Amino acid sequence: MNRILFRVLAVVSLNACIPLDEGGGGGFGTVTLVNGYAFVRTDTRDVYVADRSDTQTSMALTTDGNNSFPSLSADGKQVVYVHREGALTSLRRAQVQPGAISAAVQDSDGVYAAFRHPVFSPDGSTLAFTFEQGGVSRVGIVGVDGAGFTQVSPAGAFAYGAPAWTPDGLSLVVPAGSTLGNLTQLEQLNVATGTTTVLRASLGNEALSVVNRVVVSPDGTTLAFDGRTAANTQRIFVAPLSGGAVTQATEHTGADALANDSYPCFLSSGLLGFASDAGGASQVYELTLPANRQAGVLAVPSAAEPWFGPYLK
Repeated sequence: MNRILFRVLAVVSLNACIPLDEGGGGGFGTVTLVNGYAFVRTDTRDVYVADRSDTQTSMALTTDGNNSFPSLSADGKQVVYVHREGALTSLRRAQVQPGAISAAVQDSDGVYAAFRHPVFSPDGSTLAFTFEQGGVSRVGIVGVDGAGFTQVSPAGAFAYGAPAWTPDGLSLVVPAGSTLGNLTQLEQLNVATGTTTVLRASLGNEALSVVNRVVVSPDGTTLAFDGRTAANTQRIFVAPLSGGAVTQATEHTGADALANDSYPCFLSSGLLGFASDAGGASQVYELTLPANRQAGVLAVPSAAEPWFGPYLK
């Protein structure tokens, strides 16, 4: 595995946490995140947080736009996300607090491009993410200080999607396939050795491919992913980490029959959050597992690409 030192931009800009009245709900104010969501708004493409105790109030962590894929550290004190400037992308990290300063690790030479889906390791020391090299999507890791970038996915033409850490921090669960638009199986990737084990060679009877990401429950027993169906809609699916059937957890009827569900995240091993455009706007919903074809309960209005932390006890 090639090791390349990432170049660190020590301080990018002052991204003050500015409370906006158009955040997750109708209210605004400084948010103390105990257990809650990080997300982006589709209109501003800025990163916000909202505590689960009051999801009508949200706080902006960025004000520069062009941001995506936020995720929280296990303790809920840091957020990592992707910022885009033209064709260049960077991984940025900030404290979840007012007046936070974002630090970035940026690809600037065009060799390693299109950063996506960064996630903290369980101990908060390492980020896993995807990037493109030679037009192929691969998985990399890097220290949260920007040092020691390592490609951990196997070389070759196989494409890999958004990584999810296992609770022990030793491996990643990743969707894989011929292209990013055809991620048809799930693999477990050993971070130390780069070896992969196929967990699921297929995604069951209803899911054709993984659209955005797979996530692992806090107890390490369950997977959730957003899958594309034969009707060209996106639904949330759940399955045991190994063995057992894949179950379609979400469904919509009537005017929302063609709605799309995406970006699952675990709140606890028995509670799942996800984004949906049911009703015509992206919002975050929750459902209790096991779930069989449910619409979910509205949790955070005006929110997309959610991530939850810390886990509920």
